Amino acid sequence: MPRNNKQNKAPADIKTFMEELRKPLDKGSELLLKQPQDWTEEEVLEVMKSQDYGAIGSPQRKRAFSKVQSWFEHHYGNEPVRHDSSGKMIQPKFKTLPNQRAVPVKTSDGYELPKAMDKIGKMVAQMAVQKGLSQAVGNLQTGLNVMPQLTQRQPLAPQLKEDGVFGRKTKDAMLSSLIEKGKSNTENALALGAFKRLIDDAKRRGDAIGLESRIDQTVGPLFGHKPSRHPRPTYKAWHEALQGTMNDNGVEICGQGGWRNLKEDGIVGPKTEAAFSSLAKRADPEVFAARICREMGLFGA
Repeated sequence: MPRNNKQNKAPADIKTFMEELRKPLDKGSELLLKQPQDWTEEEVLEVMKSQDYGAIGSPQRKRAFSKVQSWFEHHYGNEPVRHDSSGKMIQPKFKTLPNQRAVPVKTSDGYELPKAMDKIGKMVAQMAVQKGLSQAVGNLQTGLNVMPQLTQRQPLAPQLKEDGVFGRKTKDAMLSSLIEKGKSNTENALALGAFKRLIDDAKRRGDAIGLESRIDQTVGPLFGHKPSRHPRPTYKAWHEALQGTMNDNGVEICGQGGWRNLKEDGIVGPKTEAAFSSLAKRADPEVFAARICREMGLFGA
């Protein structure tokens, strides 16, 4: 009996995670994720009544005020207010008509936000089945922290605490990433975070034993891989990409006499594990993880 209770604990955690992920945002917060020029007149008024807009002196107020100002400038222009001969303000006219119907919130690559959120959540849940929810959420947090290095933009939010807890800050960072960087890059952040953590772990432990299964459990889902109950060493494209990245960076990281190229056969065995461990001891984890992901084509060339 106790054994069954233990087996059922992870699915319960995952169910709670998905419920939290799917909780609808309050109206004001949802509207602030849209481009302000997409708001209707009713929506801009809704934002101006929101808690964020009324939070004087807070970063949320600054963001909300900036978006409202952008809406007015887009639709009315930014010319000075005019007055009639009696001193009464002349009501400005629209230069660009606002939307008459509300449009859905979308990611930067065109996906409706709830569907994109759900897809990321299911990927985290799939990782959680193999590695536990804390590890899976931690991969996401790490990836969201490291991703600006690849996209060459400023971080969208303060650095997340990589504690494996899916709280408000993690959800907000995920939302911001989807809106600003898109669904595909946010999915790929999971792989980036997983590799960065694998490198950190190999550096700490001094070995990379079990590297094949750990890669397949974390990166495999991005390539449509489904875990097998009886895994056997077989060619996988992401294994070959890893080996290629290791060969490309081996001499730079380990020195001319400290690196011997691997056979790029797409099979992660003891030699690949030993070489990965050797690189992990010397490499900058963020830089090395970013290079691996680029070689896999996850963030473009």
